[in-house]
Amino acid sequence: MNALGGFFHARMADLKDAQVLMLEGWQTRSLPASHVLTVGRILTPLALLVFINVLLTLATSNGRRRFLEVTEAILASILMAALLVAVLGMPIGAIYLVLKAAAYFIRAVLSLPIISGVLVSIRDRIIT
Repeated sequence: MNALGGFFHARMADLKDAQVLMLEGWQTRSLPASHVLTVGRILTPLALLVFINVLLTLATSNGRRRFLEVTEAILASILMAALLVAVLGMPIGAIYLVLKAAAYFIRAVLSLPIISGVLVSIRDRIIT
């Protein structure tokens, strides 16, 4: 629970820092220096805005319906992409397995003493 509390306090500090930066920027009519803008100071307020908008969208029945439709479309797209990758990857996997099986078979055949003797005799005839 301590880690969650530390995370919460860090996000609250990011929100306070972002508020200070926005107020200073508003008063001076200028953007803050880039070294002052950290990822947490940028993403924490944006995440809060997205969260508030999602809550407001879910507050209405029409918003809930559209939110669920969009969520369903996103999940369907992800699952279709995963299925496509799996189906298109099957021939590559089959070729890999056939090559591994052929290498295993050739290694097993070449390890037989009679085959290795024949190969040595053929090699000796070719070299001499």
